[in-house]
Amino acid sequence: MTGRSAARPRLRSAAAWGVGIALLALASLLLRLVPTDAQSEQPFTVTAAVGEAAAARTFTVTVTGAELVDVLSAGEWRQPGNWLVIDLTVEGVGSDASSYLGRAAFVHEAGVGDDAQRREYRASERFPSLVTDPLVTGVPRTGSIAFELPADATGEGAVELAQHGDTRLDSLVSVAVDLDALERVPERAVRETGWERR
Repeated sequence: MTGRSAARPRLRSAAAWGVGIALLALASLLLRLVPTDAQSEQPFTVTAAVGEAAAARTFTVTVTGAELVDVLSAGEWRQPGNWLVIDLTVEGVGSDASSYLGRAAFVHEAGVGDDAQRREYRASERFPSLVTDPLVTGVPRTGSIAFELPADATGEGAVELAQHGDTRLDSLVSVAVDLDALERVPERAVRETGWERR
């Protein structure tokens, strides 16, 4: 074998190794860039502040007020607790004749750092509210929804509203609420669900 013919197999071997390493690096990069199934099914989150309108796929909502209440009432029903009461105006949009708020939850991060836990509280269905009544396209409705929280709940969270309980690949309205900044009232009644007066 001459020097030239012995160098060719070495060059081919080195080239094959180089191509192999480059393909592995490319595969690693693609695995980092391509979203997982869970990431690709995340809801389309629309964020808003109290007082701002937020447009989801099938409804538009404005949280008009938030407060903490020690005793909540609705008609004859009366219940002590640590209630987060959210007043809102919501109307259906789009081609659906009627839709519902299938998801009305307060999501709260409790704890700090590694001890933080995500807790979710669903809106109470113990009294008629915008959670139990249908939304009508083009007709704004007002009312209250309420969340019974633990007595020691503090810090920031968010009210999440969506048409369905399963929010994958759908819109989700998220309104930030700081429990420490809210006014606390000893007693109040929920706003009766009704048509908005303009």
